[in-house]
Amino acid sequence: MSENLTIDSGCLEKPWRLCWLIVLVVASTHLRAEYEGHLDAYMNLGYGSGQLDWNIADSDGHPNVLSELIFNADDVVILELGGRLFIDSGPLKHVFGEMRGWAGMIEDGTSEDRDWNSDNREDLYSFSRSELYGHKLKKFSLALGYRLPLNDMLTLSPMVGYAYSSQSMQVRNGFQLVSESPSTADLGPFDDLDSSYNAEWWSFWVGGEVVFSFAEQHDILLRVELHAADYEAKANWNLRNDLAHPVSFRHDMDDQKGYLIGIRYRYPIYQSLSITAGIEYEKLEGDDGTDTIFLSDSTTIVSPLNEVNWELTRFNVGANYRF
Repeated sequence: MSENLTIDSGCLEKPWRLCWLIVLVVASTHLRAEYEGHLDAYMNLGYGSGQLDWNIADSDGHPNVLSELIFNADDVVILELGGRLFIDSGPLKHVFGEMRGWAGMIEDGTSEDRDWNSDNREDLYSFSRSELYGHKLKKFSLALGYRLPLNDMLTLSPMVGYAYSSQSMQVRNGFQLVSESPSTADLGPFDDLDSSYNAEWWSFWVGGEVVFSFAEQHDILLRVELHAADYEAKANWNLRNDLAHPVSFRHDMDDQKGYLIGIRYRYPIYQSLSITAGIEYEKLEGDDGTDTIFLSDSTTIVSPLNEVNWELTRFNVGANYRF
C-alpha cells in the first residue's frame, strides 16, 4: 500500500492509563510537600536517525508479504526537557520520581513502498520512493525509582514507568521506480502525493540506572529499559480513490516488546550546574497485528499486519541544574 496517516490522543482513548499518569503526578507533588528533597532539571539538544517500517499480508494470507512501507528518518533534531524529584529524608528516603519528554523534527528522510505478487517478497510489481516532510516525533515518560547506594562510587536505581511515543510521517514528491501488472502507475514522478501515516505506542517498562561517580561528582550513567507496548496507527492514502479519507486504513497490535539503552556523562561546571553528553538507542517491535482497510464504499477489509518496527539512535548534549 502507499500513502499517509494521522495521530489520535492515545491517553484519552485509554483513560485508565491517563488515570495512572495523574496518580503519579499527584503522588510526587504530595511527597514534595511532606519530605525534604531536591529537584534535578535538565534540557538536552540531540541529533539522530531512525526508521519505522511495517508490512502486511493479503487478506487470505497469500502473498504472505503483500506490501511493505519503510520510513527512513535520516536527520532528526530533538529537544528534550525533563527532571527528577528526589526524596532525601523520611520513610521514603531514596525514592524519586522522573518525568521526561522530547519533541523531534525529521529534517531529511525518505519513504519506500513495495508490493509483491507472490509469497516471500517474490515477483515485485510496484516500487516507489517519496520524500518525508512535515514530520514530527514525540515521546513522554513518567517513572518511579529507588536509589540503592552500593558504595561511595556506585549507585543502582531500579525503576518502573510508563511511556507514550508517536511518529507522524507525511510524504510528497513520489517517484515510481517499478510498475508491473497489476499496477497501472506510470514510471517516473507522480503529482499530488500528500499521504500521511501516524503511529502511536503506549508502553509500561521496567529497568534502571547505574551511576558511577568519580573525581568530585563527575558521573557516568548507564540506563536500560525493557518495554511491553501496544501500537496503533492511522493512515490517509490521498491518491487512492478506492480508499476512504481521511482514514484509509488502521493498524493495531498488542503485546509488543522493546528496549532502550543509553549512556551519559555529567560534568559539574559551577555549583549546581552541570553539562552532559550522551547517546541513546531505542527499539520497539511486534508481530501478529491487524490491518483494517476502509474502502470508499464504506466496506472494510481485514488482513494480517505481519510486523512493525521502530528504532532511533540519538546523540545529545545538554545542561542539568539542581534546585
